Amino acid sequence: LYALINNAGICVVGEFDFQTFKQIENQININFLGTINLTKHLLPIIIKSKGRIINLSSVNAIVPFPGLSVYSATKKAIETFTESLSIEMKKFNVKTICIRLGDYAKLTNIMANHRQIMNDQMENFDQRKHQLYDGYFQKYHENVMKNSGMFSPKNYASSSLFDDFDKAIYAVNPPTHIISATFKYKLLIYFLYYIPFNWRCFLFNKFISETIKN
Repeated sequence: LYALINNAGICVVGEFDFQTFKQIENQININFLGTINLTKHLLPIIIKSKGRIINLSSVNAIVPFPGLSVYSATKKAIETFTESLSIEMKKFNVKTICIRLGDYAKLTNIMANHRQIMNDQMENFDQRKHQLYDGYFQKYHENVMKNSGMFSPKNYASSSLFDDFDKAIYAVNPPTHIISATFKYKLLIYFLYYIPFNWRCFLFNKFISETIKN
C-alpha cells in the first residue's frame, strides 16, 4: 500500500443550536474518528512501504463559516492530526499531506440530503427553539440551498482537483497543506483568513442578514 486517502466525510449545515445530537455525533464519528481509525489500522503497512497518508480537510478548517461549527471543528481536528503525524512519520520517510477542499457542491452529493437534515432539525425543536427561531429557521435553510455551490466548479475538467491529488500522491516533496478550490474561492478564503476576526464576523453577519432579508 503506497497511499492511504482518507476521504470519508459528511457535512451538516445549520447553526449549532439547530443541530441534533445525532447530527453532531455523526460528523465527529465519520469525519474525524473514521480517519483516525483507518489510519491506525493501516499505519504499519504505510510505514513498511514508506508511503504517504493523505487526509481530506476543508478550507473551513482555517476559515470556519457560520452554520458549519461542528463540521469545521472536525476538519480542524484532521488538520492538527495531520500536522502532528507528519512530524512523527518523518523518521520513516512517510509523507503526510492534508488537502483542504473548497466548494465542490456541484460535483458531489454533499448537499443531497440537506432537506432531510433540515426536517430532522425542525422535528427536534423544543418550545424554546420554536419561539426563538420562528420564521428565521425556514429562511435560513432556503438561503443555504440557494447559495449552495456558489463557488463550485461546474465540472472536474475545470477544477484543479485531479492535479492537486496528483501532487499529493506523486510529488517527491509534497506540501503538507494543499488548497483545492477555484481561484476566486482561494482569494476569498485568503482574504477572510488574513483580515481581523471582528471584520470577518461583521462580513458574515452582513451577508446572512442581507440574503435572508431578500
